[in-house]
Amino acid sequence: MKKRKIFLLVIVVLVVGTYVGYKYLYKEHRDIQSEAPSLHLEAAALFDLFQTDETEQALNQTLIVTGIIELIESTSITLEGGVRCIFEVLPEGLTLAQAVEVKGRCIGYNDLFEIVELDQCQILDQP
Repeated sequence: MKKRKIFLLVIVVLVVGTYVGYKYLYKEHRDIQSEAPSLHLEAAALFDLFQTDETEQALNQTLIVTGIIELIESTSITLEGGVRCIFEVLPEGLTLAQAVEVKGRCIGYNDLFEIVELDQCQILDQP
């Protein structure tokens, strides 16, 4: 009888431990579109933050970046000043030299291309 209680206790601890571990490892994804931005700045100013190693205020934060489109690719745009904005699906109607306001999460500086990258982007305004 005592062995049975110990066995059941071990099973309960394993099940609870597995559930807690799963919830810890697989947290819900952030919804960048509904988050309030922590910074609102020009593309060149964001690039300058990474050049001066003042990244703590921008890295992994929701930002609003304004700038002029310099390059359009299949799922991203590059703004003058060195900021690449990655979309899940590129919005239609974007043209080169168009001023835009983009909201996204700053994922860091790409040393190879020397560019700051934002992902989960959305266009807020096309003045």
